[in-house]
Amino acid sequence: MGVFRNLFAKQEARRRPYATKRIYGTLGIDESQKGLPDMEFMTELSPPEGLTKYRVMRLNDPIIGGLILQIVGVMKRLRWTLDGENTDFVMSQLNNLKGGVSELVGEIAEGFTYGFYLGELVWNTDGGDIVLVDIEPRYQPSLYAIDPNGYVEQRTTSGNAKIPYTKCLHHVILSENRNPYGLSPLRHLYKPYYYKISIEAAESIGADRDLSGLPVLKAPDEFDFTAADTESPHYDADVAATLSWAIDLVSNVRKDEQQGVVLPAGWELSLVRGENRSSLPTTEIINRYNTEMAMGLLEVFLSMASSSSRANMEIYLGNFLTACDSFASS
Repeated sequence: MGVFRNLFAKQEARRRPYATKRIYGTLGIDESQKGLPDMEFMTELSPPEGLTKYRVMRLNDPIIGGLILQIVGVMKRLRWTLDGENTDFVMSQLNNLKGGVSELVGEIAEGFTYGFYLGELVWNTDGGDIVLVDIEPRYQPSLYAIDPNGYVEQRTTSGNAKIPYTKCLHHVILSENRNPYGLSPLRHLYKPYYYKISIEAAESIGADRDLSGLPVLKAPDEFDFTAADTESPHYDADVAATLSWAIDLVSNVRKDEQQGVVLPAGWELSLVRGENRSSLPTTEIINRYNTEMAMGLLEVFLSMASSSSRANMEIYLGNFLTACDSFASS
């Protein structure tokens, strides 16, 4: 498999000359020294910090998260073969990995979220032999520089770490101009995802205001709002404190800790409700979210079943169909 190209390469191949020194990333590297310009035109998505946006998409959206689970499940079930020189030796090394090759392939498939996978090879000695015992994945948003000629620099809570690139397994899911960060398969989903969550947020605010009402506190006619401004020549500390009280009141009046309101004379509190709250499709909104939650849970279930043995999968599917039949009957 092409993803194992760095595992057992000859030293001569690793030392091949480069016409230019290419360094990718931002950690301790001057912008003029970078061999590749940042091709991401949206700064909030620029690697490595921007990769956390894709993680939020995978974890928060049941459809995206479920599909990633399915991809990982499919990758784990793939049949793979090795050919070429030292096949038996390479097979023996891979069989020593924790969880086997299928687990390694699954971890590489999880790189679909970010666009690339990078793991550090861990070697140990066994009776005089050097064996590969693990390939530990490195969290993609923490990799601030990837130099194919030198080191991978990782920022951790305990400080910065430098890993020799020849000690890494590096696989790019989608390549663009040899960018070692690759291109996340979720990149082209970001625009519809962004608009989706924006519309959902506006919808939830609108529904909340229509159903619960917007608290409005009316001050007495003689209340001077300009006196609450510290730069005003008529500034009054008592007026500023009163305005702060009023803002806190309308901010907390709909929260659980605010059971009632006591107002001084001249102040009036009211709730402004939407005129169309009776026709608000709350049932449709709740059903839509229920469907999304069911889809996400179903994806997890199918992923668990697909990663199991055939006998267990038949039991899973049988129980699932029985549950569906019971639900339809009810």
